[in-house]
Amino acid sequence: MNANCLNQKNIEIYLQYLKEQEKSTGTLEKYKRELYELLTFLSGKNESKEELISWKAKLEQKYCPAGVNGRLVAANGFFLFLADMICA
Repeated sequence: MNANCLNQKNIEIYLQYLKEQEKSTGTLEKYKRELYELLTFLSGKNESKEELISWKAKLEQKYCPAGVNGRLVAANGFFLFLADMICA
């Protein structure tokens, strides 16, 4: 993962992309909330697979499996989007 790829600017670019893909307002709000939650969790930490695993473990203590999976879908979509942007 590139350093500092999870930031407000990239989240907003991703949300704009989702809007252009005609995602619902509810989906946009959910992804925004969940990505900013991840951004807060990673604040001051390295963006690494280990930290994402730690985030997942923390989520599993707080949320049901569907809640965890929803947050992971948002994060995975974001990181795949960034990878496509970088490789494009």
